[in-house]
Amino acid sequence: MDKIRIIFVVLFLSVIFSHAEGGCSGNGQISGIPIQSCYERQSSFYMGIQAGDGMFFIDPGKSVQYGGKTYWLRFFVTSASRAYNQIQALAQTGYATRSPVEIIYPNYATTTVTNANAGLNDANCSTNTDNAGNAAYMYCPIQALSILE
Repeated sequence: MDKIRIIFVVLFLSVIFSHAEGGCSGNGQISGIPIQSCYERQSSFYMGIQAGDGMFFIDPGKSVQYGGKTYWLRFFVTSASRAYNQIQALAQTGYATRSPVEIIYPNYATTTVTNANAGLNDANCSTNTDNAGNAAYMYCPIQALSILE
């Protein structure tokens, strides 16, 4: 029975420590993170491309609170971005090698948040709703992406 408890504790701690780390720098208090930006360090994530416009996105599997609603966080880079190919290649490399990545994005708590249905831009996070009007995604543009190992 003690062995089973130890196994559960190890598995629980592995999930906690391997998933994600993050923070925001509203006034530049986190070294290396631009003012009014946040970062997420992810060891596991999902990624995809939207068929209609070619937008590349990364889903960290994390929800965030904004305006009293819960949204799923989604990082993106539009196909019109000059860094589109590089960000996509780095994310795919991190995914393929199972290396953690660090994503820097605008701090939605201190910057303007726009309506994703009106279009996305490379400066602001945007929210959208599902067909029933429920909170769906908080889209945040990728300002920088690094492979950590």
